[in-house]
Formats: sequence, structure tokens, C-alpha cells
Amino acid sequence: MKRWHWISLAALMAGSLILERTIAHDPSHASPWWRHIPGFYGWLGFLGCIGIIVVSKLLGRKWLQKDERYYDGK
Repeated sequence: MKRWHWISLAALMAGSLILERTIAHDPSHASPWWRHIPGFYGWLGFLGCIGIIVVSKLLGRKWLQKDERYYDGK
């Protein structure tokens, strides 16, 4: 990726963290413990995507892919 991609990604992440702590944060309501971790939902989404990729690769290797000689007859 080009350098400006990384710069824009970092700026978006920083802006998201700032908005999360200022606008979306409402201290008057009781909130669960994970709401106090900065960037929790971003990390949760990232780890979820990694999990989907790993599971789909495992399924593809174990269930979908066949041996090269599968259709040659036995």
C-alpha cells in the first residue's frame, strides 16, 4: 500500500477514538466494562475478521479442496 493509505488509516483511527471518547461517551448512564476500553469495538471487529478468515481457510482445506487425482477414478 502507498504511504498516504497508511496516513489516512491512522487519521481515521485517531478520529474514531477521539469521537468515541467525546461524543459517544455518556457518563450519566451505567455502561459495561468494555465501553471503558479505548478502541474496543475497532479491535473486536479486526479480530472478528481475522477469525472469519482463519475459519474459512480451514474449512476450505479440510472440506472443499479435493486431491488432484480425485476425478481420475480409483
